[in-house]
Amino acid sequence: MSRRFTSASALDAIIVGDARLSATARLDVYANMYFFRILDVLREEFPRVSAVVGDEAFHDLVTDYLLAERPAHPSLREVGARLPAYLDHHRLATPPDGVAGLAGLARLERTHRELFDGPDAPPLTLEGLRALAPEAFVALPVRLVPCHGLLAHQPAWSTVWERLAVDKKRRGATIRFVFCPAPGQTVLREVAPADIAAALTQAT
Repeated sequence: MSRRFTSASALDAIIVGDARLSATARLDVYANMYFFRILDVLREEFPRVSAVVGDEAFHDLVTDYLLAERPAHPSLREVGARLPAYLDHHRLATPPDGVAGLAGLARLERTHRELFDGPDAPPLTLEGLRALAPEAFVALPVRLVPCHGLLAHQPAWSTVWERLAVDKKRRGATIRFVFCPAPGQTVLREVAPADIAAALTQAT
């Protein structure tokens, strides 16, 4: 709207104002409502990022983000898809004033959202296990389920994930699996790089 109509007279031609609110004021009401709706959606999707930086800073982050990355999808579910990449270069994620690794935390939270609706894998049932011969049981391969995400980030975020607090003393790189073992359920698990080499080979 702002790119196409740049003057109050142009807005008056398509939006009806009255003595209480002009056309521009009416449009501002809608714009503000839409912004706060997006803010609520992003706060719900990135609650730990919001907790780390605080409500006021998160409000400003969302403002900066929407000005730089306008929503490109009709569904609000996708409005936060580009926020982790945007945080890579944002002042809130840049020391000394920002929080190192904040973009990694945002990616972790976004991955949870994406995997929530991801594809399921057939579960291994107790009946299926009982039907296996002992030699077949010990030969069962371990594979990644279709609904999984592999993230490498620094610092580790296990403390902030559990208690919404930043542990600034941890600086080691951490690899974590986020996967969906059942519909509507996501699981976060920290693993060592050597432990997943075989699984990655099978996945690719």
